[in-house]
Amino acid sequence: MVGQPFRVPATTTLDAAGAGEVSLQPPGVVWDVSGMSVETSTSTLHPRATVEINGGFVEGTYSGHRDSSASQHRLTPTDVVRCSWTGGDVGARATLRIWGVQYPDGKAP
Repeated sequence: MVGQPFRVPATTTLDAAGAGEVSLQPPGVVWDVSGMSVETSTSTLHPRATVEINGGFVEGTYSGHRDSSASQHRLTPTDVVRCSWTGGDVGARATLRIWGVQYPDGKAP
């Protein structure tokens, strides 16, 4: 089975403490993730971003504004990716993007 490229964003607005969280979950497919990025719409303050999969730490950055990694993971429909920002600008939009190749559940190589 040939996979299809995907690129999925999740966005939130940072609260009065400069914090926010988003989550993404494969919608009935398998994601072979080949990269992730985080960014914020403003960066007067330098937010920290932390990424977890199913509650376990995956990676983090002290530059939660425009940072990326070539982090590789296989995610099934029951997996949840969460990204949390702290110390950012109040009201800034914070976005996590995940990309890679997706396959129908049970059809990944």
